[in-house]
Order: sequence, then C-alpha cells, then structure tokens
Amino acid sequence: MARNAVAHSENARTTEDMETRFASCFGGGALLVPAFALLAGCSTIRASAIPVGPTLYAPGNGDVAVYASGIVPPSLVQVGEIRVSGAGSDARIDKLFPEFIRKAASIGGTAVSLDVIDAGFQTQQRTGWTSFRYGCGYGQVCVGQNAYAYIAQIPHMTLVGRALRAEASVTVGVAR
Repeated sequence: MARNAVAHSENARTTEDMETRFASCFGGGALLVPAFALLAGCSTIRASAIPVGPTLYAPGNGDVAVYASGIVPPSLVQVGEIRVSGAGSDARIDKLFPEFIRKAASIGGTAVSLDVIDAGFQTQQRTGWTSFRYGCGYGQVCVGQNAYAYIAQIPHMTLVGRALRAEASVTVGVAR
C-alpha cells in the first residue's frame, strides 16, 4: 500500500513539474495550447510564400522595403504571395512581421505590400485537471484528480500580402 501512495505522489509531482516547465512557454498553463504545439515546440507561427509569375528569383539577403494600404510604386512587380499566422502568445505583430519579411526575401522579394491584418479570438472547449491529496488510511496519502470542461479564448492573427521586386528593365518612350 505504501508503495502505491509514493508512486501516486511522484506522478503528481512530475505533472506539476511539467506544468511549471511549460507555463512560461504557453503564457500561463500547458492546458491552454493544443497538444501538437507541445510536440512541435513553443511556436504556433505558420508561414508560406508562394512564387507567382514566369520568373523564379534567388533568395535575397538585403533590406526589404515595406508598403501598406495597397500603395505600391509602379516600378515594382509581384513575385509572390505571403501569408503568416500565429495563435496564442504568437498572435502579435512584433512576432509575425519579421517572419513576413523573411518569407518575402526567401522568394526574391526586395519589398512587401502588407494587404491584410486579420486578428480575433477563437473559442475552444478544453478539459482541465485538478489534483488533490487525501488521507486514505493507515497514515497513507493518496492523490486524486478531477476533470472539468471550460471554454478558452485563443487569440489569433494573420498577415497577408505580396512580395515585390523592381523590374529588371523598364522601357519608357519610343525606340528609334
């Protein structure tokens, strides 16, 4: 009997240690993030860059100019579509925008047009667990658990835009 009580206490301690370890990563508790996030690491940032047009460009490593509100100089042509999204603590512009810039540069963009910023909350039903200790006879301490359902509001943000590049040659006027 004593051996089981010790095993229950060690399991409870391990669970508490894991919750504490992941609390800083998930903004308050390991129960507020999908299980796949635990396996993939702490980041929920997802990004894609899809080249468009007949020419593929080498990845850039220089500065990337930023344009917003659809106002783009006519000398720039679109080289790709960019989409970056994040949830939870990653649903912040300061975390998503650098990845947006990196994705544009990865397909040869020297400028980006930020066309859409979508932000909001998603609700998800989750299951939480509480642990408690109780005396179970002969001086032993046992550990029990209760499950409860709750609704979590998960913030999300998506950035959508275009990767742009200056045309190699622009001909103006009439050829002689």
